[in-house]
Amino acid sequence: MAMKVNKVGIPSHANNAEMFFRHTPILIVDDEPNHVKLLTAYLRDIGCSNLIGVSSPQEALALAKETQFELAIIDYRMEKINGLKLIRKLQESHPKAYFILISAFAELETSIDMLSLKIFDCIQKPISQHDVELLLARVFKHMELSNSNEKLKELLLDAESKDNQILGQSLALQEVKEKIRLFAKHYEPVFITGETGVGKELVAKALHNASHRSNNEFVAVNCNAYPDTLLESELFGYEKGAFTGATSNRRGKLEHVGNGTILLDEVCDIPPNTQVKLLRVLQEREFERIGGNTTVEMLGRIVSATNKDFDESIKNGWLRQDFYYRINRLHIHIPPLRDRVQDIEYLALNFFKKYCLLHNKSSLTLSDESVNFLMTHQLPGNVRQLQSVIDYGVLCCEDSQLQLKHFPGTFLNEKKSLRQKLDAVPTRNKPIRNVTSALESQEKELIIEALELNKWNRSKAAEQLGFTKTQMFYRLKKYKL
Repeated sequence: MAMKVNKVGIPSHANNAEMFFRHTPILIVDDEPNHVKLLTAYLRDIGCSNLIGVSSPQEALALAKETQFELAIIDYRMEKINGLKLIRKLQESHPKAYFILISAFAELETSIDMLSLKIFDCIQKPISQHDVELLLARVFKHMELSNSNEKLKELLLDAESKDNQILGQSLALQEVKEKIRLFAKHYEPVFITGETGVGKELVAKALHNASHRSNNEFVAVNCNAYPDTLLESELFGYEKGAFTGATSNRRGKLEHVGNGTILLDEVCDIPPNTQVKLLRVLQEREFERIGGNTTVEMLGRIVSATNKDFDESIKNGWLRQDFYYRINRLHIHIPPLRDRVQDIEYLALNFFKKYCLLHNKSSLTLSDESVNFLMTHQLPGNVRQLQSVIDYGVLCCEDSQLQLKHFPGTFLNEKKSLRQKLDAVPTRNKPIRNVTSALESQEKELIIEALELNKWNRSKAAEQLGFTKTQMFYRLKKYKL
């Protein structure tokens, strides 16, 4: 059955369209009064009632100072001020209004200016009522889409604000949150450790936001991103003439942060000679710019982070022991995702909702198989990898449900390495099957087979299956083994 439509091509059930045409303030500007009357008559016949018609650009500018409008229909050929110049002036006071240009000439120059001014549309004289109807239909649809996009942006901002929270329900993560709460009250340096992608900067930001410094700057410096000399300049700043190219004074990050928090990310990559200078900052709370003699007070809090084995860095002489003791006054370790399996599903669902919203796929669902796969994956890239994989899957999925086939091939291949390990292990009766495609009953059988092969040595069975001790313990408890 054909859908009924009103005069302007909008479905008859769209009450919002009718309200739009009835109440939207529309400005009409043409230096020929008869054309103003004609357009007004067309618009009234369609159902528009809030109409403002003027016969000169000067009247329009004066009226715009005290009157709001959402749509303006303006003639191009007018004396003293043409339509394009008038629109440029009106856009200053009405940046969100829609502008329609009327012209009897299809000039290239006009088209270029229209693009630069972001004019919605242009209609040529002579104008019929049908032209006006179609025009308003396009304006309404565009307004409706624009409003939907604004709502989407608000939802995404809300999703991003949740992203800036530390998501997870595991006991290990609760301990991290508790340390953040306790350490936020103090000014001592904090040392954050954890693998790549676990969220060290997120924890540093949470620490900053929970402290009395939250209204001040949070500055993150990736110490691995700068050559030795540039890192010192970045941290301490320099005086004019300190070196070739230093044409003016420049504040460093330690000074710029003020009463806020500075994160020294990849702190184990700071050269030892720079560590010596930072040691003084940590001990005396003061420093000098490069090439300067004036002592600058260090007001902010220093937080450090690394994904490296700091004990190994100390042994090989790269990380000074005295510097390490100073940055490690308070310590927060973030466990990898494979050691807090229960957080994987929680994070996956949050990321899935976020990217469905972002990619306009609100009806998409996430298969149980995909969730189970993620929960049994090693996820060496941790939260960052999980987020990336789900973003990719949602973006590429054109079906009604996100399944394993929508994940990146490289990610799926990482899991295949487990099957290769298991296929190489001798078995008594039948090969141990791959966890990848197993349901819970199959996974349980797989674990039992591995335990029997290793005479119920849980550590060896976990190693054979590619599980960490925590993952193995989780499954032994789950299956009551």
